[in-house]
Amino acid sequence: MRRIRRAIFRTRHNRLYTNAIINEQRRKPSGQMLAKYRFTEDRQQQLKEYPKAGENLPPKRPEDIVDDENKNVLIVGRAGIGKTLFCTKFLRDWASESLFNDTFDVAFLLKFRRFNSVFQKDLNLRELLTRSEYLAQTERLDDEVWNYILKNPDKVLLIFDGIDEFVDHSSIAKEDANAGFKNSEEEKMPLLLSTKRTFEILGFTSEQVEEYVQKFTANDKIAREKIWQHISSNINIYSLCYIPVNCFIICSCLLQVLMFYSGSDLTGVGLPTKITQIYKKATKLFFYKHNKKFRDIPHSREEIESDDLPPEMEEEFKRLGEIAFMG
Repeated sequence: MRRIRRAIFRTRHNRLYTNAIINEQRRKPSGQMLAKYRFTEDRQQQLKEYPKAGENLPPKRPEDIVDDENKNVLIVGRAGIGKTLFCTKFLRDWASESLFNDTFDVAFLLKFRRFNSVFQKDLNLRELLTRSEYLAQTERLDDEVWNYILKNPDKVLLIFDGIDEFVDHSSIAKEDANAGFKNSEEEKMPLLLSTKRTFEILGFTSEQVEEYVQKFTANDKIAREKIWQHISSNINIYSLCYIPVNCFIICSCLLQVLMFYSGSDLTGVGLPTKITQIYKKATKLFFYKHNKKFRDIPHSREEIESDDLPPEMEEEFKRLGEIAFMG
């Protein structure tokens, strides 16, 4: 089971990452984003709302979005569409020296959901940057780095992720986008956040869903064919896969089921066909993976497929349900 969990959960972002369709958007006079999708309860109609490969909407890469002339950018999209992963991939590509190394010498990724319990209104820019991702909490920007930032603001990239998840995000909307950057040099720092250009992540085309399945199953051709055939032939599942996080959840669940039968003929293996079944299994899988009490304990097929929760999990899920219900 440990090998199975590693196969599912310890996949590298760079190997799994699949470019989604990203389209430059225009705003209505009120400032509201134009909606791309008009979903009905009819799954067949939902499939028609998928981004189409032939719509002249090529997948936009980071280098297609940010350049010397367009450094202030806002990325939008519905929940689970891949905004956070896009920001993380942006930073990873820069750190691996495959992107923007001639443009930016310093880059910071700040995830605002992490500030809800610690944010202070009088937090200055230097203190804010010390709370960026991949920087140890006890680490501070030394004077040499900070002075370089101040003297070379055009060489600094700021990526702000999930401002709408910040508990006081409404106050940010009322402020000028650069209100926190009073220094004239700081105002020159590129922001992957707002103002001039706005892009919406539309999600996967059907071709990209298939590409994602291929990447997710790596070199397991039998599992790849089985999972893709199951997804593409089940309209209830297929209609959800244009959202990348749904694609990940579904692939994780289906691959886990198949792994229980590894070494045997998968032809007659039945995979879950209902969304409820998939979400129940996925919830258990992710809980086991992230809970330190369970992550290293082998789990049987019967345990994963059962509708019942272990007694020690029931209280935690009860609290989780209350949070989901109350918001």
